[in-house]
Amino acid sequence: MSSYTWEEGLIINVNSILLAYEPDKYRRIRWFDDNANSISMEYTLDSNGLAMLAIVDGIPVIDDTVEIETSEWNGEDGLWHELSIELIGDQIYGLRDDKVLFEAADSRILNYTHTGHLEISGLSAQLCFDDISFVSLVQPPVLCGDANNDNSVNVSDAVNIINFVFAGGNPPNPYEAGDTNCDGTANVSDAVWIINYVFVGGSAPCDTDGNGDPEC
Repeated sequence: MSSYTWEEGLIINVNSILLAYEPDKYRRIRWFDDNANSISMEYTLDSNGLAMLAIVDGIPVIDDTVEIETSEWNGEDGLWHELSIELIGDQIYGLRDDKVLFEAADSRILNYTHTGHLEISGLSAQLCFDDISFVSLVQPPVLCGDANNDNSVNVSDAVNIINFVFAGGNPPNPYEAGDTNCDGTANVSDAVWIINYVFVGGSAPCDTDGNGDPEC
């Protein structure tokens, strides 16, 4: 297996051929993070079309089949087709070429470490494909003030920042979410900003001029 690092999302593309006449019409793309969490997508070509089984930490989250015309099966149209996984936030997508065929959501992948290992295999071999690409995606939009990354802004975010500054607690996640006054750092003034916003009706985090639009 090869080791990879990714940001807030990833795309794994595998140019692979699933011949209509070959006995091994199966491909698996699997990611293991450093804590042994895993997500895999297993593609199988059969008489009903292209089937995909997506498994997160041993639990299936997608088990579905889409019809693929025989004339479009790899090998018969003479083309290599790209089988892909995309992970964006908590969303899981299975693609053939650039078309999303399968999708699901699973919050567990939000907790995966961003370093780990990639395994690509068929029934009889691993790392048996050409043209593997592994692409980091742009980080999803940050909710300013959501220092504890629970998708809301409340007093617990102020507590998170205070613990970080004074007690060596965890930093805001991501760090820029704790910079509520847009001065480039997360400190006690950012916690005060959140408290004013929550309890006194002050300007929203990052809205430093009070016009309703964030400045950072």
